[in-house]
Amino acid sequence: MKKISCVLATAVFAGAVFSSISPSAEAADFMPIYAKPTAEFPFTDVPEDHMGSILALYQNEFFNGVSADKFGWSQTIKRIDAAMITARGMGFRNEFSSPNEVSTFKDIPDRAKGAVAFLQSYQVVNGKTKTFFGSNDTITRGEAAIILSRAYRGVLVTPTKPVHHFTDATGRYAEAINKLVATGIVNGVTPDQFGTNIPIQRGHFAIMVARLSDPALSPPSPYGDLPSSERGLMMEAEKKHYRLPSDTSVSLTLTNTAAFSYERNRMYRLEKKQGDKWRQIQYVTGLQFPADMPRIEAGETQKINLWFGEFKTLITVGEYRASHTFYPSTDEGEKVSIAAYFTITE
Repeated sequence: MKKISCVLATAVFAGAVFSSISPSAEAADFMPIYAKPTAEFPFTDVPEDHMGSILALYQNEFFNGVSADKFGWSQTIKRIDAAMITARGMGFRNEFSSPNEVSTFKDIPDRAKGAVAFLQSYQVVNGKTKTFFGSNDTITRGEAAIILSRAYRGVLVTPTKPVHHFTDATGRYAEAINKLVATGIVNGVTPDQFGTNIPIQRGHFAIMVARLSDPALSPPSPYGDLPSSERGLMMEAEKKHYRLPSDTSVSLTLTNTAAFSYERNRMYRLEKKQGDKWRQIQYVTGLQFPADMPRIEAGETQKINLWFGEFKTLITVGEYRASHTFYPSTDEGEKVSIAAYFTITE
């Protein structure tokens, strides 16, 4: 299999997400080479230059195909399916409890009720009316821009003036489109048209989600280089190499050889190496941790498991570390920050 790069664009995304919708222009300017099916990547209708992004979404369970070997790249996408994918990108997981709020819409299928209630609780989606979501309607590029800009507001640039020349990016669409373009997520269908009212294709929606979920947009780690062992406390990963989707978590071993115990909270940091910087892999929206401070006693060894599903940023191929700050139980010691290093491979 050809090596797939799952490291998405790092700061400014080169090229347009969408080519012109004119058939003649598409035939002249966009002749994609489609991916070949493999055990890791089953879809044959994805352009090869987007294979890495779609693989990352597939492995992180954001998207499935429309069949065993078709992603449905050029198909339109329903509002309800776009909502479920957006909720997944924000961190909604069926394994976690849904918000107490119940969706006010009457046309939501059972499979999507939790996701839509989640999005409503964070004011991400509106309906066609107060009680009608329009689940089976196709979602337009403008509607997708609004929903995704709300869901990923924490990673978007907020420009003070328009950064494009789209004459159809007006009214309720203006701010969302401007933020997405400024962040480098999407361009228009032509230099002066965003294509606000055009139904968005599954492939184009997927690329927007992949770019918005890229660790490159996550905040940098406040920590520099971190040791794996400090003042009698050591942390290491059970394996040096993990692989998606067969590996769904990283197992950590804590060993305390100091003469005193250390306290810790339950929230470990997961970070990815991007260039020469570490970027934070963000936990899912609304995830809460117990407030207690468990100890690791002198001479004790503990096992910790970090589930990848607890994080909303895409987990892709690269160098990672799980880090934490520990606090000594006596006044004699000092707090220590250590990390366990591992890689995720193809």
